[in-house]
Amino acid sequence: MALMDEYLKDKDYHRLYNQERVILKVTEALCKYMKDHNVSRVELARKLGKNKSFVSQVLNGGRNLTLRTLADFLWALNCELRFELAPTATPRKDEETKWEILSGRGTKQKKHSQQVTFYETWASGQEQTYKKVVN
Repeated sequence: MALMDEYLKDKDYHRLYNQERVILKVTEALCKYMKDHNVSRVELARKLGKNKSFVSQVLNGGRNLTLRTLADFLWALNCELRFELAPTATPRKDEETKWEILSGRGTKQKKHSQQVTFYETWASGQEQTYKKVVN
């Protein structure tokens, strides 16, 4: 068993891991959007009426990213948030169903009773496609 799988057996650690994963996805998406649209941290800070250090702290994960702060960032960047909820591919203690990564490498473990295929796209543009393995 991999070390990460061992850590994720702990409920509290798993919860913290998921919090950090969401923060990372959101801040990566914001940074990518800013880069793609040539928006600097200074320019974003000016639009928000904040200083550059505030923007950097949020984007570096050092400051609590609330939904209100996220909404302000989206407003200042003139963009909207689009997301969908899907079953997590991260293994938990009581989960046994195998998920096959259709693009990328390796396998993920997940318990889910339905036949599901889902997609996970990181801000870097890397997309992982998962399909439930039926034995």
